[in-house]
Amino acid sequence: MQQLPQTVQIKNGTERICVHKYLKVCKTNPQPPGLGDFVRGTIALFNFAKIYNYKLLIDKDHPIFDFLENNDYLTTTDAHVIEALPPSSYETIYNQLALLFITGENFSIMTNSFYTIENQRLVNFGPISLDCRLFLQKIFTPKIEVRNKVKSVITNNYGLSLNEPFTLIHLRFGDKFLHDESYSEEFGELELLVRYLIKFGSDQKFVLMSDSSKMAANLKCRNPELCYWDNSKIHLGDLKNNDRDAVFETMVDFFIMSNAIEIISNGCSGFSKIVSEIFNIKYTCL
Repeated sequence: MQQLPQTVQIKNGTERICVHKYLKVCKTNPQPPGLGDFVRGTIALFNFAKIYNYKLLIDKDHPIFDFLENNDYLTTTDAHVIEALPPSSYETIYNQLALLFITGENFSIMTNSFYTIENQRLVNFGPISLDCRLFLQKIFTPKIEVRNKVKSVITNNYGLSLNEPFTLIHLRFGDKFLHDESYSEEFGELELLVRYLIKFGSDQKFVLMSDSSKMAANLKCRNPELCYWDNSKIHLGDLKNNDRDAVFETMVDFFIMSNAIEIISNGCSGFSKIVSEIFNIKYTCL
């Protein structure tokens, strides 16, 4: 297996290293995973690294890292990258990771592996350990420009004070609706649920995020109590629409979410679910 280049700082000759690289182009999949799925794979690697005494590093050659503070867990490497991704099954991917760690060799990989086993079956997401949470919080530390924009959106766009508690409603309709002006069949039912939350939420503040500008704007129009910022809507694995400004605004959304007291989502969105795990926020599925 190919050794990692000298850009990875190895403290001694016996240290074993795994580098997780967020590829911008994949050979085995039409597009790279979204951010939530990438972090899910990072958690799987963290767990294996702990078992097999590896050091886990994250390659920072991806646009999201332009907006995150540098730290000791970030590196760069041009080593061959193993792709452990669908269309392989998640059982196959998980077993592939185990075999790679068993070799004891250094390797660089891109994966969106599941990390939770329940009743001898892999399941999507799940609780993470405190040391994993601290590792991810170190990775996901925003730069000053992101922190300033988060403050600006909360105060100027949402009309909230910086320390005012809010519940975040995250409605994900799917990649089709990122650039499609049509409505999801779910819209009517979800609007009723949103109205119910607002009506019985007492004086609670609700922030709305969605991957559909049209449906989110409609919800805001019909429910003016909602706090909403009409920003760029992208999927970080979508190679056609991830210009720098859009990636920046996506990371701003990520860190706005991290300030919520609860996240409510229609189904388990990887983007919002992973924020809830990293920052230990209550997560509720509609």
